[in-house]
Amino acid sequence: MEIRLMTSNNYESFREVQKAASLMNRAQGTFVFRVSKEAWIPDEGRRKNSIDIESTRKEKERRTGDVPCVIISSLGLKDSPWLADYRPGYYIFTTKGWDKQYSSLPLRYLIASYAAGVCCHFAGQLSEKDSDKMTFFPIHLEKQGRGCISDLAPEGNDDLYFCMKKSFICEACWSFYKRKGCSLQELRATQKILEHVKTEMMKYDRKSYPNDVFISYSRKDRKVVDRLYDALETRLVKVWLDVEQNYLGERLTPKIQREIRRSLTFVPVISKNSKKSAWVLKEIEYAQSLKSKERPKILPAQIDNHGTPGNIKPSAWELLREITWEDLSKDNFDRGVRRLISKIHERKKTKKKIVGS
Repeated sequence: MEIRLMTSNNYESFREVQKAASLMNRAQGTFVFRVSKEAWIPDEGRRKNSIDIESTRKEKERRTGDVPCVIISSLGLKDSPWLADYRPGYYIFTTKGWDKQYSSLPLRYLIASYAAGVCCHFAGQLSEKDSDKMTFFPIHLEKQGRGCISDLAPEGNDDLYFCMKKSFICEACWSFYKRKGCSLQELRATQKILEHVKTEMMKYDRKSYPNDVFISYSRKDRKVVDRLYDALETRLVKVWLDVEQNYLGERLTPKIQREIRRSLTFVPVISKNSKKSAWVLKEIEYAQSLKSKERPKILPAQIDNHGTPGNIKPSAWELLREITWEDLSKDNFDRGVRRLISKIHERKKTKKKIVGS
């Protein structure tokens, strides 16, 4: 199946569109992506600040018929809160603001991620109603499918970076595509593109992006910590979490030390469990021992009533007494996360962290 990637004549990042098509064609051989500039697609050169979805669709059908097309615009979508819109044989999305929000990430991966997201839509000839139905699958609403190509982020468009790092097709969407007539070959081809995007994004992230947050926690609190991790990542906060927690000996591993140094903020999750954890204490001590240039801002977060400053025993915990703690207990979790994110973003504005070695 041939899929055309189209931009206006004056689209500034056209080279990135070409690179996106090239990487998608190399990743698989089922879909063929072709790139072109089209004079009829509106652009900023004509003093427009938005592009009309419906009139552009009609013009696309007049010029290309039912050939599947992905239109990439630097203009916002008129009368739409979303970054993209799907209709049968027609998909349009905006890259407006990408260069400011993700200044160091190549645009080609965003384009590839979006284009891969409609390959099976086109192959299965999905209707607009079908597409909307997939967006609100329970697995997406419950966040278990966050990162799936058919999840349009019901909470908003602020989780693109997180979704691109996960890039997959959830089980519910896989089954739905098959019922709509998509072949196994088409599904696997889409999966290959997503794997390529995911691999490149993770590689780029490790090399160029320091962490916004290092979370220090007890493994007994993993359920709450996972919820915190998802809440931060879906709001474009880059989190480093020690998932394995394979501790050897009495000292922190060089990897843990490195990631603490690479982080702008350090969030110790305080609970009755973490107060008994020797490793959480060691991580706090290490973060506090760093020189000012490397030291992350410490933002304690308590998840139960055992984590009050008055209960701290004389130790490194005592140094946290004078710091304001965020309350992430069950009834205050969402409010506490919002305050925590505000502090993290404030830290990002006031200090540019140099990536540690």
